[in-house]
Amino acid sequence: MKTKHLIMSLLISIISIFMITTAQAGTPVWTFTPLTATTITVAANGSAIVQYQITNQS
Repeated sequence: MKTKHLIMSLLISIISIFMITTAQAGTPVWTFTPLTATTITVAANGSAIVQYQITNQS
């Protein structure tokens, strides 16, 4: 009886994982649009600024 309960719990857990993964595969909540070049070369001691516009889709 205990083994049957363990197997059922494991099966429900596996099915839940697949359902959660499927539910998260919809339209993204945020979109990121680059406002500057995103492929740049920066010296080892240098710095650069890359700007993005972030839009909330929810």
